Amino acid sequence: MKTYSQEEFNTVQEINKVIRHHGSDNERPLFQVVWSDDEREMRKGTFAEFLGKIFIRNYIGIKCVPKYGYLPRRWVLERFVPPTNHPNEELPFGWQGTYEPLYVFENQFNALPPRIDVCERLIKISMNPLNPNEIRNILSDMVEEQETQEIDSNREMIEEQGQTDFSYRLKSGGLILNAGDESNGN
Repeated sequence: MKTYSQEEFNTVQEINKVIRHHGSDNERPLFQVVWSDDEREMRKGTFAEFLGKIFIRNYIGIKCVPKYGYLPRRWVLERFVPPTNHPNEELPFGWQGTYEPLYVFENQFNALPPRIDVCERLIKISMNPLNPNEIRNILSDMVEEQETQEIDSNREMIEEQGQTDFSYRLKSGGLILNAGDESNGN
């Protein structure tokens, strides 16, 4: 059921070789890129059992299931989560540690090929998380930059049309003159 090219497969092998330098845990790399359809995991849960299309029963137990059934045909950057950080009763082998998704290579609903530069950036961020103040400052700077760009863009548009700020506000209703209003003392 593989739907990736040999070129993508070769790229993933190279990426996995490069990102291995970020470390390992008992011979398992801390990060890896995998094909979502190839990944399976043992899960504890309630499962429906069928014989063909005929429902037989529900049962509680452990079953090998697709790990990324909700993400068909995607490359996924995973991060190894040590067992001490992953007490999940649904994963009976979680005591060995698990790989969890860090990033899915997709744009909206389209699959994207994996890229080493994206992997390296995401790994760096995940290994060096920002504190809340740093996040707040970055977001504040982004908002301020966007507002400045919008103001500059609007100013350029107005100047291109030959209107001054005053005449634009006057025409658009953004400027209110109350010359005859007695409450202003006139």
